[in-house]
Amino acid sequence: MRRGAWYPVLETSDRFVVLDVNDIEVRFTRERLRFRAAPPSGWTVVQLSPEEATAEARAHGHPDTEGVRVYLVCPGCHSRYHLREVAQEARCEECGNTYPVHGATTA
Repeated sequence: MRRGAWYPVLETSDRFVVLDVNDIEVRFTRERLRFRAAPPSGWTVVQLSPEEATAEARAHGHPDTEGVRVYLVCPGCHSRYHLREVAQEARCEECGNTYPVHGATTA
């Protein structure tokens, strides 16, 4: 499961939610997830812990340095963009669209 990604909700209860994660039904407690009524209109900023950054670097083949402990998730195509500095807006290299960066001051 990717942080900052959107997954279809299959079931809900007071305590649990079942999501479709790449065609696999995965059950989560509600407090582990954030829910939104509509997709974001700008990039989502995902801040990684040092441990998460190391795992991310291994999985995606980029350097494990302080500078790549933040990545953006494109609201259009859901691509990830690893970066050293967060600007007020960014252009997605994958889909070519430019969006504002939500939470640009957090990184």
